[in-house]
Amino acid sequence: MDVVEVSQALEEMPGVQVAVAAGQVSVYVPAIEDAVHIDPAAVTGCRRIQAPNGDPAVQFVLNDAPLIIAPGDVVFEPVDTGAVLDSTMAYRITNAPELVAYTEMERDAETTARNCERPGPINVDSAAATLLAVRCCIVAAARVGLRPVRSVAWWQRGFTALGGELPLPPFRTDPVWDELTREASSR
Repeated sequence: MDVVEVSQALEEMPGVQVAVAAGQVSVYVPAIEDAVHIDPAAVTGCRRIQAPNGDPAVQFVLNDAPLIIAPGDVVFEPVDTGAVLDSTMAYRITNAPELVAYTEMERDAETTARNCERPGPINVDSAAATLLAVRCCIVAAARVGLRPVRSVAWWQRGFTALGGELPLPPFRTDPVWDELTREASSR
């Protein structure tokens, strides 16, 4: 697809703001206070659909992965744990969703952080798995140009509440993650 086709697909989307710059389509979704950045060359498919609440939505296929934009949310596919963990051993999150909404990611990040900060005993293995799942969502969001700084801030709070160590292999070096954590800590 090209810039014009991607922009036209979003024309009837109420409330979103579409801008084109340097061959990219930026779609600001005020409800989440963030913007998706779409490279039209990566789009292999596009169709108008309805969100579960009845709102109009547009589903794009970017590099074989779905990206759904609605007036109140953005839905995307979380990355695999291998994209965030530096390990030769595969880790699988058995209850990970195939798709996640931005608002769901933020809610899960906040809930997890609050649970980790709660007084009393905590199941560290369960908290680590949830933090891993949230991180997979955050990394996926960043890959479509979103800047989920609030989710990163909540993730950091949960990680810090657990003493900065998880029963997981180390995380891969990720300059985008590092940038997001610096931005989150400066707020």
